[in-house]
Amino acid sequence: MFLLLWLYGGEPRHRELAEAAIRSAGSVAARYPQAAGHTLAVAHSLTRGPRQVAVVGVQPAALARVVWEQYRPHVAVAMSADGTGGDTVPLLADRHVPGSTLAYVCEGFVCRLPTGDADGLRSQLA
Repeated sequence: MFLLLWLYGGEPRHRELAEAAIRSAGSVAARYPQAAGHTLAVAHSLTRGPRQVAVVGVQPAALARVVWEQYRPHVAVAMSADGTGGDTVPLLADRHVPGSTLAYVCEGFVCRLPTGDADGLRSQLA
């Protein structure tokens, strides 16, 4: 939960809380890894370098499906069809281009150039 809060909102305190939760669950994960799947996935995401994808435009689900084609536990997706939501999800702020649908692949809120093409998004996610 804290990892997603950090990825959508960028609040450093949420990342710190995610890391603290993982550290506190370390002994359980070491002894019973089958009971700590989610915790291990979050740890992997933090280690690998989590990514954010903001999809904004008239058909956001079409581009978001590209992200969901594969299991990507290190990727958080935020969508908006009308360009709103930036006040509650900072990842969406100032990304709307009227009449188009664009996906922004970001790491730590630093984004690559947007793409409106499914193959371009796949390439950026590789």
